[in-house]
Amino acid sequence: MKIVQRLREIQDHHGYLPDVELAKLARDTGTPLYRLQEVASFFFHFRQEWDKPPDIEIKVCRDMSCHLAQAADLLHADTGLKRFEATKNLRVEVTGTSCLGRCDRAPAVCISRHDHKNHANSFHDRVYAGLKPKDLDETVEEIIRGENPPPRDTPDLRLDISIAYWQINPYETDPALASQPYAVTKKYLSEFPNPVTIPDDVKKDPKKVPEFIKNSHPWLAKLDAAGLLGMGGAGVKAFEKWRDLWIQAPGLKYIVCNGDESEPSTFKDRELLLRTPHLIVEGVILAGLITGATKGYIYIRHEYLEQIEAVTQAILEAREEGVCGTKILGGSRSFDVEVFVSPGGYICGEQSALIEAMEDKRGQPRNKPPELLTNGLDDKPTVVNNVETLAWVPAIMHHGGEWYAKSGKTNCKGRRFFSICGDL
Repeated sequence: MKIVQRLREIQDHHGYLPDVELAKLARDTGTPLYRLQEVASFFFHFRQEWDKPPDIEIKVCRDMSCHLAQAADLLHADTGLKRFEATKNLRVEVTGTSCLGRCDRAPAVCISRHDHKNHANSFHDRVYAGLKPKDLDETVEEIIRGENPPPRDTPDLRLDISIAYWQINPYETDPALASQPYAVTKKYLSEFPNPVTIPDDVKKDPKKVPEFIKNSHPWLAKLDAAGLLGMGGAGVKAFEKWRDLWIQAPGLKYIVCNGDESEPSTFKDRELLLRTPHLIVEGVILAGLITGATKGYIYIRHEYLEQIEAVTQAILEAREEGVCGTKILGGSRSFDVEVFVSPGGYICGEQSALIEAMEDKRGQPRNKPPELLTNGLDDKPTVVNNVETLAWVPAIMHHGGEWYAKSGKTNCKGRRFFSICGDL
């Protein structure tokens, strides 16, 4: 397990990183203690012993959507949650924080209770969103009394729209696939039980590559016909990334799904991760099989607790179906997927900073060149795609690239999701 993930486990248990636990982790992993402290001090989510958390920690989102929902009133010293800091016999701390990813259900508040004597009585980073001030007051009062109110992420606020309307889920739009989990991946493996490799003469002559893909790697050609763009902001063609990774020499190659959605007022990836986690998992698997990659990671921001659970469960189901792990469907191919929970940090939405965090380093963007395509995770060829980009892949591979390309409006290829919130 990565050191960053071990630090997160310690933080989840204690609410901070005790010195004795850091020393033990250094011994267990053979990592110098200064390296652990270097990483822990970079990510704001980690608290060390010198910054030991209070008994009750209340963080109020103060970004624009929550600000429009009167979050500032919650930080008022006399009438807001701030007044609970005067609670006797308990240290209560109320502060502002950056976006919690619940912009459509503002205001959002994150609450932790740290019982340093009885960890069983503790909980960390529970989100209470969309509640009225009176309900938040009652929730905090319950926590102060030692009660254990569950997180309130207000799922009732979700629009009651069938996912079939989105057209992204072939298992809902095509009745023939309704009871066949991961049927798209199984179909690909039935056609290509072995990796498609590129001949040396084609590799040396770029002009021959398109024709070879069209004739010998038709599933990769579907992505080209679709014109699917990166949905994280940069808009790079998914086909170009996959093609270039596929052309790289056989060996360790990675697919990374970027689910570190931290831009205020954005939450479309959050809904896809929660409502269609199997599509993201299958998108990663198909990307791995089509490009000849060896492992996939789904990187999710730590505030998305429901999404982490949903995707983890989807991976387990994929393994049970035999389409993920070693010897897929009893054959010789292997491709496993795992969730990597972000240690926090807005900057990790930038793909090279995300890779740095996965390598147990401070999440700082890399200088270029080299590119991630040749020197990505663990210095191996790596493709990083957004959640939505990968979620469209099963439908594109099932219906064909032309289907996606023609589904757009006003001469635009394909569809995409937008998150809308605030005063409209």
